[in-house]
Amino acid sequence: MLLDNLAVHHKPGPLLAAFDSNVKVQFLPPNTSHFLQPLDDKVFAIFKQQLATLATNFADALAWQGEKSTPLEIITAVSSIASKVAFKKQNIVESFANCDIWPFSPEKIRLAAGVNVGKVTPTVQEQPTIAELAAIACTMQLERENSAIQKVKSAARRVSMMAKYDQISSVE
Repeated sequence: MLLDNLAVHHKPGPLLAAFDSNVKVQFLPPNTSHFLQPLDDKVFAIFKQQLATLATNFADALAWQGEKSTPLEIITAVSSIASKVAFKKQNIVESFANCDIWPFSPEKIRLAAGVNVGKVTPTVQEQPTIAELAAIACTMQLERENSAIQKVKSAARRVSMMAKYDQISSVE
C-alpha cells in the first residue's frame, strides 16, 4: 500500500493492522505526494468531472419537472454512475503509469521530486542502449585492470628501490 506522509499514516495501530494482514506499506518520498498520487492524476479528475456534469444534468431535469432536491441528495444520486465511469481499470492503469509508479521508474520520480523542490532543471534523458551499457562495463573493467597494473608496477618499483638501498647499505 502506498501512503503519503500524513501523520495519521504513521500511527502504530494502523501500521500494525496492515502488518498483521500481510499488507506491505510503503511511504511516498517527502514533497512528492501531490504529483505521485496516482488516483489524483486521472481517476479523481474524471470522477469530479462526471460528478459535476451528472449532478448539473440531474438538477436541471428535476427543476424542469418542478421537483426540488438538496445538493447532497443530487450528489448521492449520481455518484455511483460517476464512480463507474472514473474507476475503470484502464483509467487506474494510466494514472499509475503517468506517475511513474507502474511500471516503477525511480529515476523519473527522483527527477520529478528534484524539479518539484527546485533543485533540478528538467532535462530529457535517454536510456543507454545495450551496446552503450556494454561499452561502459568494458571501460570500467579496463580502468580497474589498469589501476591494478599501476599498483603492481608501483609495488615493484618500491621493491626494486629497497633492494638497491640494501645493496648500497651492505657495501658501506
